[in-house]
Amino acid sequence: MLGTAAYWHVEHASFERLLDFLEGQLNVFQDGARPNHELMLDVASFLRHFAPRCHRSREETAFAFIVQSAPGMRTKIDRLLEEHHVIAAKADELYTRLSNVDAGDVAHREEVEAALATYVTSYRHHITAEEASRGGCVLAACSIYATLSRNRKRHTIDTFFDPSH
Repeated sequence: MLGTAAYWHVEHASFERLLDFLEGQLNVFQDGARPNHELMLDVASFLRHFAPRCHRSREETAFAFIVQSAPGMRTKIDRLLEEHHVIAAKADELYTRLSNVDAGDVAHREEVEAALATYVTSYRHHITAEEASRGGCVLAACSIYATLSRNRKRHTIDTFFDPSH
């Protein structure tokens, strides 16, 4: 069984593959061809709903534990939480634009391209920040939080980094 941090890493990799698809469709747009709007809408819908309801909700619970146990991480965690809100807003905008797209309408096409480009860029930046935080113990602490939750024990992060415990 994967640990929580490893599981979230796998989810991030899956999100990256979906972002690769969206980015490929952006290239189709930019080449003047007609992208697969229906599949783009399905991918945008999945990312828009799964991430906040499943992936982010677990992260945010773990982040609250991290801030409680390691107050020095507050700035990093607050930045990641803010990025969650920004990505959610960009996901809503992209979904709306894709829902209303008319392939022959140049104005809509440009709006979709812009929304798609900013969404993909923002999401990739966020995943990179969370993955880079592994060195800063964010994902490791999330895994610790999950372990504590399963074991119903009350410890601080320090308990897991101190071999005497």
